Amino acid sequence: MSIYFQKTEFQKLVRSALLVFIVISISGSCKERPLDFELPYAGDRLVIFSQTKAGDTLKVEVQKTYPPTGQSTYSKGITTATVKVFDKKGYVETLRHVENGTYISSNGLIWKENETYKIEAEAPDYPKITTDLETMPSAPTILSYEFSKDIDSRYNPGTPSRELIIKIQDTNPNDSDYYMVIIKREVGKEIIGVNEFDLDKSSEFEDPCEFRYVGTFVFPDLCKNNAILTFRKGLELTYTYSKNIDPKARDKIIIYTRKISKNYYEFCKTYYEEDDLIVAFKTPYPRYSNINEGFGIFATYTETQKEFILKE
Repeated sequence: MSIYFQKTEFQKLVRSALLVFIVISISGSCKERPLDFELPYAGDRLVIFSQTKAGDTLKVEVQKTYPPTGQSTYSKGITTATVKVFDKKGYVETLRHVENGTYISSNGLIWKENETYKIEAEAPDYPKITTDLETMPSAPTILSYEFSKDIDSRYNPGTPSRELIIKIQDTNPNDSDYYMVIIKREVGKEIIGVNEFDLDKSSEFEDPCEFRYVGTFVFPDLCKNNAILTFRKGLELTYTYSKNIDPKARDKIIIYTRKISKNYYEFCKTYYEEDDLIVAFKTPYPRYSNINEGFGIFATYTETQKEFILKE
């Protein structure tokens, strides 16, 4: 079960009470003892991580797997890999290593909209890995943004808030499309968090139309109406000042609307926060990957940006 929006104080109390109950129950009935079995390990494999935006320079990060020792590990990446990029026509370029396992185009080549790519990587002592074919989406078609209606906060009554509405045209009705919305606030040179709340649903839990992924909203075109997707949220306008924030500085909301590939969408769906208590009651499942003979993700997206000035 996924939690999409800001947690209410009631939810926090329930979670805290449940955690205390579990700790008391365990401490009263169990003794600590070492595990007497080895966790499975598929062996040393290369890992590709590349979430790429149309228009960016070709770039791929190459890492490696580690056996489950229970200890924290850190790697500067695989620096001796050969990383090749292909499109539908064939070989494009062999990327050069710059630092910490990051490889980029020597010729300044960029990822292109509607183009299909594949990545191959190999390094000494590791099996060669390849990605599935990945097609860069076209740019999202935004019909309108609305951010002018003042409202009250759903979770913190009395807190000044504003309604955000984004309408997206589904230009490909015969195929599934996938989207992501990221909301940020910039005061001067500082990026601060934004408290968002839902306006259309009474429940914060399972929703077939969208889910939350690391502070973003992800949704398929499942819940469109007359080929139009409507994203509607409330945003609280107050925030806590810190010593790094100049209260007289320019203040703005920045909206990033992405059209993401199906691989990107599936990767987001299998993410969970390890510190979330509810994970303890879930059946473990593998993180989605489109890497053959290895691990990681090769995912693509296009993005548009819109700014709303709160204070000049």
